[in-house]
Amino acid sequence: MRFRSIATAVSLVLICSACTGGSEEAGPEATPTTAPPSSPTSAPAPTKTPEPAPTTTLEPEPTETSSTVVATSDEEAAAAVHTRFMTELFDRDERIDEEGDRIVQLAEELTTGALLARIKADTPERIADGQLIVGPGYLSKIVAIEVSEDVANVVDCSQDRTEGYDDEGKLTIAADDFFKIRSTRLVRVDGTWFVSEFFTGGDDRCDPNVS
Repeated sequence: MRFRSIATAVSLVLICSACTGGSEEAGPEATPTTAPPSSPTSAPAPTKTPEPAPTTTLEPEPTETSSTVVATSDEEAAAAVHTRFMTELFDRDERIDEEGDRIVQLAEELTTGALLARIKADTPERIADGQLIVGPGYLSKIVAIEVSEDVANVVDCSQDRTEGYDDEGKLTIAADDFFKIRSTRLVRVDGTWFVSEFFTGGDDRCDPNVS
């Protein structure tokens, strides 16, 4: 299995063009005047030929060209769903009424297959038994991702920040204070990626600050 690191970068440049033109108006022609006959004659004053007004050519300002928006790659699309799965789906407080319904609805949006079936069956049953999960979701950094046709495998270095409570509000499971390697499998169905399996077994510790 060969993993490739992903790097996302999508940029969008706004198009703004400004091109102005100008024109100049010629001044009125001078009207010659004749001195009255009683006036003494004098040598005519030298006439200064007006210099032609300078003309200004306005060069059009350069127009910014928009860069082509790069289509989202398979790796980026799968990684985006993985991130929502690790954060949004596990960001929950099951002490709140009807929180289980929200979790199931989000699971239907992000997961499929056996994983979705387990979430839909286990979540309401676990809540009814007073085994409640509270937490802000995983703190996750993707380490590698591999896409082969309609299957993607994601390896991440993540910290499980969820806590377990009983129906009396007593803490039963503490959040992890460490990061470890986890693996997630996604499948593409009709052009959309869904998480199909989430593997949390093992205890391979990791450092999210190490590339």
